Amino acid sequence: VKNRGDAAIDIRVDVGIPKKDDLIPGYEAIPDPTWIQILPNRFTLAGGQTGFAEMIIQIPNDLKFAGRHFQALIWAKTANSGLFAAGTQSRLRFSFGAGPETLKEQSKQQGVFTD
Repeated sequence: VKNRGDAAIDIRVDVGIPKKDDLIPGYEAIPDPTWIQILPNRFTLAGGQTGFAEMIIQIPNDLKFAGRHFQALIWAKTANSGLFAAGTQSRLRFSFGAGPETLKEQSKQQGVFTD
């Protein structure tokens, strides 16, 4: 996250469940946003400063998630109270096994190369 302003700002990074309309085809909303941890999830950035955080993904050890593709919402936003607020959202996509793009490509290749 980069503070493009001149004043220091407090940043908070949250993980959320995306709305159905925001999902990329082939992905489903993450069932539990606590699977993703952002460290640190709060920090202060001076004017012009860039901040970094570590993302840890911990998936329950359950075969029901095998072969599934998930999407989460990562939202970095100002935590200061006042008249001005800013933020940026990103999509995080991950799969248990081959992702939808890989599976689609494999399907194309299998259609071209027949035995």
